[in-house]
Amino acid sequence: MKPSKPSLIAGMIAVGLMLIFGVVFLFLMIDEESMVGILFLSFWILVMILLEVIFIYNYRNPGKSISEEIIISDEDKEDEETISFDKRLRRLESLYKERLISHEEYKQKRTEIMNGKW
Repeated sequence: MKPSKPSLIAGMIAVGLMLIFGVVFLFLMIDEESMVGILFLSFWILVMILLEVIFIYNYRNPGKSISEEIIISDEDKEDEETISFDKRLRRLESLYKERLISHEEYKQKRTEIMNGKW
């Protein structure tokens, strides 16, 4: 899902304000000679600049995105009701053997599957 232009503008404004916040406090930390504060706020400013660049890139290139888009087709989705009875039992058995579910969860779900079939 690509961000809309209004959300990109809002993001640029928010990041810009956080960048100003970081610069102001960086100067305060320099006056107090707090090395930890200076290092933290330097990192803060670098991250805000990176975020601002990403927002600007996405705003100027609406068809492209820096992040990878993941598309899930409807063919990949499986509804429990459309999965065959034996496939559901085999999947449950596999989860139990791999110790991803407890014995109680296994028994409960197996009973649900069996009651749904019969």
